[in-house]
Amino acid sequence: MNQSQPPFSPPRSWLRFMLLLKVAITVALLIAELNLSSCTRQNLVLVGTPLKWEDAVKIVPPELIHTVIQQTTSLSPEQQKVAPIKAARLGGKEDIVFLNFSQIPELCGELGCLIVAYYADRPHSPVWNSY
Repeated sequence: MNQSQPPFSPPRSWLRFMLLLKVAITVALLIAELNLSSCTRQNLVLVGTPLKWEDAVKIVPPELIHTVIQQTTSLSPEQQKVAPIKAARLGGKEDIVFLNFSQIPELCGELGCLIVAYYADRPHSPVWNSY
């Protein structure tokens, strides 16, 4: 008499774990897709766009420059008047203005020089700053 053994069947707890793992991976991928789809093509094109630095007074109003200097630096009023600041505008969904303080030795250190970014229409709320 030739008896064949029944096929191996995994425990139910293992099967439940595998099902939950598949569901969790599916949900994570859906969330990631939704986050990635919020990036518009216009914003993706701007990533890596080189900035064209010009004198700040050609790009932004003097009031904005003055406001940014007061909020982000400790320059005296005399230094503010003669500070050679470069600026660049990055147009896109939001118009962002970058101010580069690389020609002011007081605002440069071991990590580099101060660069500040603001929304053009909201000069009181910085978007980004770094050395």
